[in-house]
Amino acid sequence: MKNLTFLFAILSFSLFSAQCVIKGTDQVQVGEKQLYTVYSNQEPCTNCLQWKHDDQKLIFETETNIPQVTIKGSVPGTAVLSVEGKSATGLLKCEKTIQIIAPLESILAPEKVECDIKVEELREFKTAQNKVTFESAPVGKNDTYTWTVTYRSGEKKISTDKTPQFDFSNENVISEVELKVNTPKCTRKLSKSYNDYFWYFF
Repeated sequence: MKNLTFLFAILSFSLFSAQCVIKGTDQVQVGEKQLYTVYSNQEPCTNCLQWKHDDQKLIFETETNIPQVTIKGSVPGTAVLSVEGKSATGLLKCEKTIQIIAPLESILAPEKVECDIKVEELREFKTAQNKVTFESAPVGKNDTYTWTVTYRSGEKKISTDKTPQFDFSNENVISEVELKVNTPKCTRKLSKSYNDYFWYFF
């Protein structure tokens, strides 16, 4: 007897509750408009539907008592769109989860700036006993220079002269010179390495 009662309850629920589904995109950008339609195995009565959403992440752009509505994304997050109504066999009730996303911003590639530094070569020449002067070729008039020499011992010396002079000796030879040139538009680095024997015959 109990089984018959349970079966009768299931059949009654099936008769008086019509199935429905909301069709439309799962994702909407903020400010974007999208169309959503409710479909059911039973035709709902005219103008007796009621569309709802749980907060202000969505905005209705049309009447909310019709089978097809237009919504607009308002605030990023997760929103639940639902609809209720009556049909010939019972109640309609269904819902759909929609992700509201921030608008995709177009990223403009930065304008390519042509570097105006013309330095192509580093040169060295002896100016006195155990003295070496460096220069770039060519020398830019408005460029700023930073020269860094590294000695075999690990010691570093820096100069901001355009043609700097550095000490060296057979006991403390220069292993590398680096030049950093700056202009308002760009920066360029050049370097030159030396073996130990270079300075013995310099």
